[in-house]
Amino acid sequence: MQNKGKLKMFVEQLLSEDQIPDVNREVSGISSDTPPQQMDVNALLRRQSSDGTAPKLDQYPLNSFNGILSDLFINVENTISMLKSAYNNPSIEDKESVKDSYKVAKSIEKLIVDLNEKVTKIR
Repeated sequence: MQNKGKLKMFVEQLLSEDQIPDVNREVSGISSDTPPQQMDVNALLRRQSSDGTAPKLDQYPLNSFNGILSDLFINVENTISMLKSAYNNPSIEDKESVKDSYKVAKSIEKLIVDLNEKVTKIR
């Protein structure tokens, strides 16, 4: 039950922040007339500031932090779920290794939530 509380707290934290969709992102499955090309920094800046004004500079480079941390949290949750299944699997004899791995994954989960709270304070 503690797991659901942390997940709820993490989701509320993410929802309370501004969520701006990335409209320039390539979506798989959608065809294009031209093949994808490698993007360099100069081309990106030219596209963002095509009106002649300087691009907005963020004080800290944390634009993609929410997405990365969300993916990390979901992957850790999936790992915890797999470890629970592995522990209940009768064919796995070394239950102590599974239990130790579960404890490590739970500590990583807590660290992710703590990291999100700390980074939110500096943004």
